[in-house]
Amino acid sequence: MVIIVFGLPGSGKTYLAGKLAKKIGAHHISSDVVRKKLVTYPTYSTNEKLLIYKEMFDMMCNYVSLNEHVILDGTFYTASIRNTCIEQIKLPCSEIKFIEVKADKDIIKERLSKKREESDADYHIHELIEREFEPYTKDHLILYASNDNIDQLLENSISYLALER
Repeated sequence: MVIIVFGLPGSGKTYLAGKLAKKIGAHHISSDVVRKKLVTYPTYSTNEKLLIYKEMFDMMCNYVSLNEHVILDGTFYTASIRNTCIEQIKLPCSEIKFIEVKADKDIIKERLSKKREESDADYHIHELIEREFEPYTKDHLILYASNDNIDQLLENSISYLALER
């Protein structure tokens, strides 16, 4: 199974994706980690984002070919990026699920005001991506993250994915 955890910077998607990956034994591919590997001075430009997503998709295809669960974690802010991801899954037995993570503006501002280990995105980057963000219109799970509800988010995710713990 391929699980796409997506949302705006500061929403809590990376935190959820990491915890969920450990809980279900999946590989976690984070756009922030891939960006750090590929880009010295991030600009969050469209070309840079496409480079990062391509690398993520290549990594994903490797895990899919081994029939292993993988979680992709990134903004996946446009329909074309999400569609490209779906097209990259070449094995018909692979299932893909989308989980969108949202949070209140105050929480996002607080999170993005602090230095984070992997991400360089600040509130300005959040606003840029928010302006370009295209809603996902297909069936998916939408979670609302706070600073103290990770256990509930994990339970909801596992239930949605219909996976055994």
